Amino acid sequence: MIELLNSRKMILGVIILIIMCILIVILEGILTESEMKPLPQRLPVSKGDSSFTNLIGNSTEYCWMFEDYTVVEECEPCTPSDKQGSKNVSICTQTGFKKLVHCHKTGNVYISCTPGTVRKFWIFLLIMLAISLLGVLAIRQRVNYLEQRMMDKMQSKMDYGV
Repeated sequence: MIELLNSRKMILGVIILIIMCILIVILEGILTESEMKPLPQRLPVSKGDSSFTNLIGNSTEYCWMFEDYTVVEECEPCTPSDKQGSKNVSICTQTGFKKLVHCHKTGNVYISCTPGTVRKFWIFLLIMLAISLLGVLAIRQRVNYLEQRMMDKMQSKMDYGV
């Protein structure tokens, strides 16, 4: 079936697919939650609701779930002293990375985070694009080679009068 398409139609189809992929990535970036705030986002808990407060105790390390906050330090790997210290043990054992946030009422708190997954995704996307372009070039070269061989065979048959 692909033999029925000429090169212009194939190139147009590939361009349309690339544009659709880029639009999907942009749309996904718009619709998914921002990485600026760690998951889960602030929980809607009323002042009289003590069920969740009983679970976490009176700890201030979960203030970012209930209060507005700003990111003071971006996501960075935990140091060996952080992993051994009693203060950040639960934070550093989850992902191995920490982020300093400032809760507006409570103060500065370290939370667990994951490093730049968006950057890694774009690097992966660019590598896959480069590999696909190399594949297109290799296929194009092979097609030209096979067409030339076929033309040579037809020419030799015509020379012999077959």
